Parts: sequence; C-alpha cells; structure tokens
Amino acid sequence: MAQVAAKTSIPIATGERLTTKYEFFKLLQAGGASILQMNVARCGGLLEAKKIASMAEAYYAQIAPHLYNGPIGAAASFQLATCTPNFLIQESIMTWAVSMPRS
Repeated sequence: MAQVAAKTSIPIATGERLTTKYEFFKLLQAGGASILQMNVARCGGLLEAKKIASMAEAYYAQIAPHLYNGPIGAAASFQLATCTPNFLIQESIMTWAVSMPRS
C-alpha cells in the first residue's frame, strides 16, 4: 500500500478489514493510506474508532467510516463522524430515510 501511495497523487482509502488500532498505526506509519475506513463495529467500538481517528489526524489523514451493517452500526458511525475533525464522508449501502407519522 505504501508503495502505491508513494507513486500516485490519488488519495488511497483502506481499512475496512483492519480490526485493531495497531494495524491502523502500521498503515499510517508506512504512509499506506490517507483515508482510513474503519468499521466501528469491527474495530472495537466507538472508543477504539475514536482513537484510530485521532491517530489519523496526527498523520494528516482523514476518516470515511466503512458501513456495511444496519442502523445501529450507522448510528455509531454517525456519532463518530460528529465528533471527529478529520471526518471526510460516511459510506453507506442503504438509504437512511425516516418516515414521519401523519397528524
């Protein structure tokens, strides 16, 4: 990943299969990505995801949380996005429309 990232100006996004902050640290340290796509449910929850996001910020990297699960995972990812200054975009495979009851 670091070799590819070094030879292109296109931002490299990855991380949806990584599970620990240590794996993300190795990726950042090697310069392998500038956008981290951690999955909040897979990487240890909101606190661990926030730690990963903070590490990314220290490396001038952004986050785009990976989201393949349902509304609870989405809610967690949205909470992470709200409190993270280096948040870029939220991935989604669903439409999160809310139907309002008619009065």
